[in-house]
Amino acid sequence: GAAAMGAASSSMGGGGSIDEVDLRRLVEAAGANPELARLLQSEIAGLSQEGFRADAMRALDRPPEAQDPMTGEGCDWIGGILYAWTSPPTVCAVKPESQVRFHRPVNIGDTLATVGGESVAGLDRRRILAMMSQSDEIGLACNGSAKFDRQLREAASRLRRSQPAEADPESGQGRDWLAGIQLAWTSPPTVRAVEPRIQQFFPRPIVPGDQLHQIDNKKVAGLTRDDILGRFSHFKGSMGFAANEGLRFQETVRAAAAKALSRPPQEQDPGSGITLDWIGGIQFAWTDPPTIRAVQQEVHKFFGRPLTPGDTLHTVGGQAVAGRGRNDVLRMLSRSAKLGFQG
Repeated sequence: GAAAMGAASSSMGGGGSIDEVDLRRLVEAAGANPELARLLQSEIAGLSQEGFRADAMRALDRPPEAQDPMTGEGCDWIGGILYAWTSPPTVCAVKPESQVRFHRPVNIGDTLATVGGESVAGLDRRRILAMMSQSDEIGLACNGSAKFDRQLREAASRLRRSQPAEADPESGQGRDWLAGIQLAWTSPPTVRAVEPRIQQFFPRPIVPGDQLHQIDNKKVAGLTRDDILGRFSHFKGSMGFAANEGLRFQETVRAAAAKALSRPPQEQDPGSGITLDWIGGIQFAWTDPPTIRAVQQEVHKFFGRPLTPGDTLHTVGGQAVAGRGRNDVLRMLSRSAKLGFQG
């Protein structure tokens, strides 16, 4: 079904592990220490992934654990989910602890759509288990996805017979609503709006700015509107969107700045008395102009050159920040995350 509900399962092995349970208790106890909590969550994810793949490898070496009375097919526990080996595999039972790793609850009757981003349609038990032993990234299609798939095919066939419904002001191209997703016909197509009801069919929420990456495991870059609608009119249940990381970074900066405005600075330099805040992966010292004290590695890709400690914030949204205090700069950052730095 459509685009897979689940995404990375990182689910517990059949019975879970005492190490993971202990780590979860530590995470709860570490609630006041975000950095410690993040480290512990990372450990949990590692244990979960190992458990999922280990379950699949064990299942490869033996017959199915049981028989599903509803379908008559064999079934196995993999990562806290009991799969009946129908085509595609069907969820027969779910352990409560595995639910936390999914965008929405996994339900009995959901079907396995993808493993490691590849469709499992038509594959047998051994081939799917071999894929699971290599990757814990799974996509589950929920019960209602067949209806969504049908609506998508019908909408695409209808749109092929007409011109785009409206112009897209940002790109100058046309745009259309397609089964609850508004796409601008850039290359690749860009999401402009999403109806909340369709989020359940995707592994993570789709947001404006995301770009359509693949349809039924075939990339769409360079295809025309008609080509893409043609593929959607024969949709088999898998589509993927790539996050527009630049837009998401800007959203993160704006949100962090708005939050910082509502509280005192996070830290104070004991030597100089200068206050400090982390905003979107950049630690600012509130000098005049603000100075970078530290930068997270993943932030560098959003700028023309790597940022380094000592660089100063020169502009926000094209406006100079010299002579402005912390709160003024944060207000600017909460409205615009287009940043200019000087080395």
